[in-house]
Amino acid sequence: MKRHVTLAALLAGASLAALSAPAMAQDAGAEATRTQTVIVTGARQRAESVQDAPLAVQAFDAATIERAGINRPADFVALTPNVTFIQTTNVGESQVHIRGVIQPRDTEPPFAYIVDGVQIPNPSAFNQELTDIQQIEVIKGPIGSIYGRNAIGGAILVSTKKPGPTFEGVAMAGYEFEGEEWKVGGYVSGPIASNLFGRLTLSHTDRKGYFTNITRNTEEDPFTETVIRGRLIWEVSETVEVDLSANWGTVDGYAFNFNNQLSGTPGFRTGVNTGDVSLPFVGNLESFNNQDRFGISGRMTWDTGVGTLSAFLAHNDLEENMGGEGAADLALFGLLGPPGPLVPAAGAFFGDPTLFEGYGPTDRDGAQYQERNQKDTSFEIRFTSPEDQQLRYIVGAYWIDFQRDIKLLTGEVGLGRAIRRSPVLRVGAPNFGGGSGGDNDNTAYAVFGQIAYDITPQLELSAALRYDKEERDNINTVPNPGIGAPLGARRSAEFSATQPRVSLRYKPSDEVTVYATYGEGFRSGGFNPLGSRALIVN
Repeated sequence: MKRHVTLAALLAGASLAALSAPAMAQDAGAEATRTQTVIVTGARQRAESVQDAPLAVQAFDAATIERAGINRPADFVALTPNVTFIQTTNVGESQVHIRGVIQPRDTEPPFAYIVDGVQIPNPSAFNQELTDIQQIEVIKGPIGSIYGRNAIGGAILVSTKKPGPTFEGVAMAGYEFEGEEWKVGGYVSGPIASNLFGRLTLSHTDRKGYFTNITRNTEEDPFTETVIRGRLIWEVSETVEVDLSANWGTVDGYAFNFNNQLSGTPGFRTGVNTGDVSLPFVGNLESFNNQDRFGISGRMTWDTGVGTLSAFLAHNDLEENMGGEGAADLALFGLLGPPGPLVPAAGAFFGDPTLFEGYGPTDRDGAQYQERNQKDTSFEIRFTSPEDQQLRYIVGAYWIDFQRDIKLLTGEVGLGRAIRRSPVLRVGAPNFGGGSGGDNDNTAYAVFGQIAYDITPQLELSAALRYDKEERDNINTVPNPGIGAPLGARRSAEFSATQPRVSLRYKPSDEVTVYATYGEGFRSGGFNPLGSRALIVN
């Protein structure tokens, strides 16, 4: 389990110009435009201007998203200071680092990811096409008191456009010459009945790729993605609203297309330049990355007159697999075979940088295959007091159950054709060489509350407290008794934390905000693959 504590004293001053860029609150100050007020909901789970929120918030509204050409998470992260985005082996393997809080591989992110008020716990679902988006909010700094587990670095909130009584529709199409990419999409929205409104959004991308593999004479990184999202708003009465959402997406892409330079061979120690990215792609295995995801959620809000009762129930299912050339070509271990066009002599192998790694054209390959599948069901209920009173509060509870199954397998393709599609390795198959993996069954729950009190019209004191508890079970599914990893071995652990937050905010004018905040966040621990330590030592 990891804790993160922050203490900040910030001054938010008047903006210097009337800009249409995203409003933001950062360590240097909270900026708002003179022409419009940007309203955020994620900072304290209630609507307030970004200027008033005593947190570091950057908000991208719909106009900014369109002007900036924000199509994927990497686009808005690139516009957010102190936040970085990295896509590694495949589309689902992305890492987001916020204020130095990193996301190690195959772990949950250091932030809470919220879509239309519903938390999405699967990190593999974050990196997808953003279509028909109303607003994006990036909150920096531990905010576990509000969003709980994993919000150690902050939170990212995405709000899709809400259907209403006005009929509207948009169709879009585009083509990019460099990657030979087609993109089509659009939406249709409007009334279905007098109190029922719907919106359907579609996006499809088909890209040939940017990099040519000179061994296979084809692009190394083809990519296709389809996203479909539907949303219904049912105004049951003047005080009750039901918000139903469903989304489906699929990816057919690439994985493990590295130009790797291994540090354990003689050529590396005698002058290979690791900063040289001009090396060509020469691997002879065609990689693949398949992802299918589905999610459905329902939210109900009820204005009781003395406050708003809201609840959501959500279920998500994501399956992803990928395969490609192995991390080390078997030629590195002396299994070169007779010298030939694709199997050079050992001297030539270590002297030629294009052959000097595991992703080369030699005819005897190692291969790797991975799976990351997750199903999760979550529920939250909370009660929010009216905003127009001196004392304001929120109380609630949260529960989630999710199963995450991971397999990482390596094996040998064997001598044969130089150009082929990567095999799907299986435990116990003749070409299975080893690996790791486990089925993870996790349950977490939390209770939380926050309160804000106006000491004077300019001075506000707020506090929040949340208690999270998580139970984790891991069952080994990839046997390797030689390193102490028997099939079916079980491990269990529990993690819990109390996460406080206290803020004092002073607004001497509408254009100046001064605040000091203390907050804590935590990220629960997990399990390394069974036997991984012994494997590294051996």
